[in-house]
Amino acid sequence: MSGVNDEVLLLVALVLINGVFDAVVVAWLAGRRSRQALMKLVHEAATGDEEALKFLYEIGDVLIGWASAERIPTGNTIKVATDKTDEQGQIIYKETKEVLSPIQLMARTIGSYVIMKVKGQVGGTKNQMKQMLMDEAAETGIGLSPTALQALARGKVGPALLRSDCRS
Repeated sequence: MSGVNDEVLLLVALVLINGVFDAVVVAWLAGRRSRQALMKLVHEAATGDEEALKFLYEIGDVLIGWASAERIPTGNTIKVATDKTDEQGQIIYKETKEVLSPIQLMARTIGSYVIMKVKGQVGGTKNQMKQMLMDEAAETGIGLSPTALQALARGKVGPALLRSDCRS
């Protein structure tokens, strides 16, 4: 009796192995064909095929719709104004979990990067200007007023630029 069970078990194992092998081969072939089909579709759209262009435009519409409509929780809480006011007439705020769309998240990230880049460049320019003024004052021997020197030490270049006791 155990001979029959071993044969059935071997048959089941062979069928499973064959199924896995077929699934891998079919997935690989489908992936190759899908890639080729996508490349063909894009080429046809680039050469002006109306149907291919329409299909790509519809995909674009879907992606833009998703990027503007999908909501992603950020994990932060924000204060949102309600339509109610307190006794002094001040607007009452309530805290709620922040939820943004992918486009809003990208805009926030890019905006933060741009602001930090500008601040970094302004700080670098300010330090260069400060060093230039201190070098110029040291070379000419004219010197700066104590107020201008204190302002330069704090990173403020205005008083050094606007000093009125310039002598030639």
